[in-house]
Amino acid sequence: MPKINLTRCAARLHLLPLAAPLRLHRGAAIRDSGWLRSFIEQKSVDAAGNPIPFMSYAAVDLLAERVPYGVSVFEFGSGYSTLWWAARAKRVVSCEHDEKWRALVMQMAPARVDILCRTVDSSGSYSRTIAEARGPFDVVVIDGRQRVQCSRACLPFLTDDGVIVWDDTDRDRYKPGIQELRQRGFKQLQLTGLGPIIADRKCTSLFYRNSNLLGL
Repeated sequence: MPKINLTRCAARLHLLPLAAPLRLHRGAAIRDSGWLRSFIEQKSVDAAGNPIPFMSYAAVDLLAERVPYGVSVFEFGSGYSTLWWAARAKRVVSCEHDEKWRALVMQMAPARVDILCRTVDSSGSYSRTIAEARGPFDVVVIDGRQRVQCSRACLPFLTDDGVIVWDDTDRDRYKPGIQELRQRGFKQLQLTGLGPIIADRKCTSLFYRNSNLLGL
């Protein structure tokens, strides 16, 4: 693990519960996952500084192990996850509502990444962006705006063995979309635990059918 800058560390440790700093340097999960580095730098990175999705570590680990290389990915919401997927996918298309953030991610992304900027409004244009891309897609990531609408809009563009990766499914406002996916025959695997940057647990869910590319 890279050497920790103690001055920067001390400047952020006041944000943690009082007892936490005493255990940070000893916890294997903290050390190996790179959580402390991500917390200090406020970036979704691993221990080596490589970009990872801003999801639960349990979800990132499972996806890293089981997603085959060469998949096609559509993301609602772009970021460090876009760079992580780009290292594994033959093609990544993302929908982003923030033009400045889109420009920043595009500067870091390889040529096989395309990020479409769409306004979030009541017209539904944001969630329908997936219809503009050349689908279908093996993986659809829901980690941006209007997530329930996105969960509905993505279904016609998901491959038969494709999976949906939906972050923050512990939030009550997403329950209608989650229930609809279950009614359509999707199973839900909830992966809850620590994630990058924040000192709290979060839940990332995988939605899949009997035949799926993850072998679940």
